Amino acid sequence: MPTTIISVSGMDCGRCERAAVAQLKTVPGITKVSAHAPTGRITITCDPALDDDALREAVARTGFTFLRRV
Repeated sequence: MPTTIISVSGMDCGRCERAAVAQLKTVPGITKVSAHAPTGRITITCDPALDDDALREAVARTGFTFLRRV
């Protein structure tokens, strides 16, 4: 499965990282997630068919804003 990196806003601490990882792991098609608050980036290993809308909704449920794929 390919890896993609997304940029988000509002993620600024370790608790935020853990919330983002936990939420994104619930999305069908995502197999691995890591987050880095200082850069606002989340690395995701996922099904290539997973679209930005699914990622945007999952990120929004954590209280952050999906900005773009990097």
